[in-house]
Amino acid sequence: MKFDCKMMLCLSSFGLLFSQVAQAQVCEITNTALNGPYGYIASELGTVVTTSPPPGTTGTAASNYSGANIGQLLAAMAAGNQFGLSGVLIFDGAGNISATSAPIGTVVAYVGKYNVNADCSVSVSLTDVFGTNASPGLLAGIVLGHGAEIDLVSASSLQAQAATGTSHSTGSGLAIKLVKVLYQNGCLTSSLKGLYAFVLNPIAATAPVATVTASTNSSQPSSTMGYLDFDGAGNIIPLPTMGLPGTISTTPSFATLAFTGSYAVNLDCSATMTISNSGTAPTAGAGTMNTSSGSPSITVNFVITPSQGASGFPQSPGLSLSFYTADGAGSGYAVAQ
Repeated sequence: MKFDCKMMLCLSSFGLLFSQVAQAQVCEITNTALNGPYGYIASELGTVVTTSPPPGTTGTAASNYSGANIGQLLAAMAAGNQFGLSGVLIFDGAGNISATSAPIGTVVAYVGKYNVNADCSVSVSLTDVFGTNASPGLLAGIVLGHGAEIDLVSASSLQAQAATGTSHSTGSGLAIKLVKVLYQNGCLTSSLKGLYAFVLNPIAATAPVATVTASTNSSQPSSTMGYLDFDGAGNIIPLPTMGLPGTISTTPSFATLAFTGSYAVNLDCSATMTISNSGTAPTAGAGTMNTSSGSPSITVNFVITPSQGASGFPQSPGLSLSFYTADGAGSGYAVAQ
């Protein structure tokens, strides 16, 4: 029997091509890649509710939900109000999701299911088992970095895209980002210490942009950025003056970038801080930043994640931020300096 080298080469090339195509069509990530506690930050466009927190938990759509983090999240999603929340969900690597009744609670219960699909998309169903409202929250999204991050939106929003053939969401403005928390065995207030730079990006404002006039420009969304100096004991302390004695400049270039306040870290590595902008220059020779009693405060929910600093430098935890105010809601991040 004679072998045609050209034919063998052709068949080998075809086989290689077929193998590559087949591999490209199958996701290498399975449910086992999602394993352990993930901290989430969630925000959504919608009608601004000026009632006191928890945001999104007003109105008939939010009835019978619990005060647990999962209950607040599902209530906010059901109400369709503008909100910003954070919390922790635990993935078991086998398609099940659990959560605690409180950030420092010991009651752990299964609150939902997940499935990583063949195209690396993920489907999630969540229920508030701590309340009496059994309506599930259906989410869908993508898995990034072999399970290091999960990004979710409303499943109905994706279904609307498929029905209309659009490439952008035509429904809910919900966005949920999940990243693995810093320590699986828990975080402490002392876990967060040092100087951080942060950015908050709003997703909406009190009034729709179309109705904003020259006299209400303050309703337009705008980013907030600055510095936070965590002392490891629950305080965000004033920044020292910039420069050294005898140098040309001993004041920060932009004093409004300095924020002060307080923070509290929960055992599950979720946390909350209340910050305000000082808005004033340092007192000469005082070495600290003065605070302004008239500056508005911002409540920020966040989760403490693994290091996000540049390689070659001491690594500090990263922060994923979510916020809600009377003027807007959104998300952001903070990285150690």
